[in-house]
Amino acid sequence: MKKRDLIFISIFLTQSLLAQEKTSADVDLKVNTSRALAQVLWETMDNYVDTCDPQLVIEELSSIQKGHTKLQESVKNYELLARAHQEIILKQSTSNLKKANEYLESLSDKPEYVSLIDGKLYYKILEPGVGSPHSSNTSRLLRFIEKTPTGEILKSSKGPISINLTQTVKGFSLGVKSMKPKEKREIIVHPELAYGELSRNEPNLIIIYEVECFDEYLTE
Repeated sequence: MKKRDLIFISIFLTQSLLAQEKTSADVDLKVNTSRALAQVLWETMDNYVDTCDPQLVIEELSSIQKGHTKLQESVKNYELLARAHQEIILKQSTSNLKKANEYLESLSDKPEYVSLIDGKLYYKILEPGVGSPHSSNTSRLLRFIEKTPTGEILKSSKGPISINLTQTVKGFSLGVKSMKPKEKREIIVHPELAYGELSRNEPNLIIIYEVECFDEYLTE
């Protein structure tokens, strides 16, 4: 075999391998893209779990693919989804408010919880403080964690920070005013005294605070 023939065969094999790699890469891309789209679609559908039927979604996709169903305008689709979303939010809001009312009412029967506003605002002392509450009605030096009843943390100060109580939710400001230096307490806030229907999470969620007071270092 001549050297020229060897070079030709070598080039041919290289091109064939590159073509196979490209085909393999294209297949991998399609597989990965398809799986990613499926997961995104499922996450989107999960937001509409009470207002859609996954089996009907699959049937509709198949019908569109076969050309049996004509795509309607995107604006119309978004209007329908927005209406469904509003319905979901309304149901969540009503359900969460009912749960909040029942839960906070139940705290009145627990001696470890102190009522600041019956049925709306309670606290439990985790560690007692010393001395008297600070005389300021607007400022506190606190470390806090804000969370939902499931334990999801919404905010955390990490370290002690000076907090202007006029710029917090009403339940938090009322719940910490009577705290003594070095005291730790848990504060349970009804949604009406927290974020209500405007919560960044679900509407009408109970908010729970774990707070530690450092007012012995507070200066004004």
